[in-house]
Amino acid sequence: MQVPGDEMVAAIRGIQLGGQLSVEHRRTGNADIYLLTGKRCRIEITIDATRWLGLSFALHDINGNAAIHHDIDTDLYNISQPKYREFAVDIESEIVQFLDSLVSGKIRVGEVSGALTMIFPCGDAYFRIKRGRIFASGRYFDDLSAAESTGRFERLCC
Repeated sequence: MQVPGDEMVAAIRGIQLGGQLSVEHRRTGNADIYLLTGKRCRIEITIDATRWLGLSFALHDINGNAAIHHDIDTDLYNISQPKYREFAVDIESEIVQFLDSLVSGKIRVGEVSGALTMIFPCGDAYFRIKRGRIFASGRYFDDLSAAESTGRFERLCC
């Protein structure tokens, strides 16, 4: 049986071997914490197979300030319980898809109405996050061309 977090560790190792991002690792209690950094992004990944899986992504603007945040995690569900195992697997798959999209150039950044915006694959759709004055807003689209239709976008080079 797969241990929660194994696929995430494999994805992180692939990123480390590819050299696209700097990867640091530390252990805190039962959790493995990975910090991935690049020119335009910072990602913190937490893997505690008995309690929690999570990814916290920050896209930096041209001045180096965190401008858009995106989190994927198992929330407060106790993933060590069998009834939450499938949920943990789904969240882990979503995290791995996000990491794979990042290194394969499928995450797009640009502007919509002058606001920094990021688009990435999420399952069979695309999710667009647009920075607001105080909060960001998110929306799903069926295809990439619809998500990009109101702005100018390019591949995110982290």
